[in-house]
Amino acid sequence: MSENKKKLIQVQLKRGRKKVRREIEREKAKIEKDETQFKNEISKLMKYLQKTNNEVEKTLYIDKIKECEEKNFLSLKLLNLMF
Repeated sequence: MSENKKKLIQVQLKRGRKKVRREIEREKAKIEKDETQFKNEISKLMKYLQKTNNEVEKTLYIDKIKECEEKNFLSLKLLNLMF
């Protein structure tokens, strides 16, 4: 293989790695944003849960909190798999 072909392949590999790295960083930022939103939502729901005396509302808030925790767990698991 000629030197020019080798250099061209190396340049293409570098570009590909940079593109993949940028995509991973974008996904990481998105997951971190989702994590922050889940934490804020859980915090808000916990406040509502503490204020209410209605058992139906309590059950609803607890279910919503569990749902947010599951989504957050899955996002964190995906983030850990990426890195």
